[in-house]
Amino acid sequence: MPFLIQSVIRKLDLRNTIIAISHIVLSLTLLIGITFIFSVNPSINIDWQSDYNGELSTFIKWSYYNEMCITLFNIFIGLQFVYCIYGSKVLISNYILSRKPAITQHEFENDLAMQMAG
Repeated sequence: MPFLIQSVIRKLDLRNTIIAISHIVLSLTLLIGITFIFSVNPSINIDWQSDYNGELSTFIKWSYYNEMCITLFNIFIGLQFVYCIYGSKVLISNYILSRKPAITQHEFENDLAMQMAG
């Protein structure tokens, strides 16, 4: 959905370049971060044992990485939601502003016709 909104806003020449680029950069950064965390996250193993030799046990590392991924994913979804709200606001306000002169012109023509008729 955010991609479609970006596309429509770009085609209508309504986009704020800073917001559009920051949305893309933040989204890609979050996705790369999630992918990186999943690549270093240890695989689940039934034979995990807790070892307290100064390092976190494998289960605690796994749990920590999963929580970090869930948090980054929630931030990613929130970012997309906020951008959809922003894009909808821009599109709706553009629609209202583009319709306003047409409504005013229509009312003007009706008023002119009423004056000429009577």
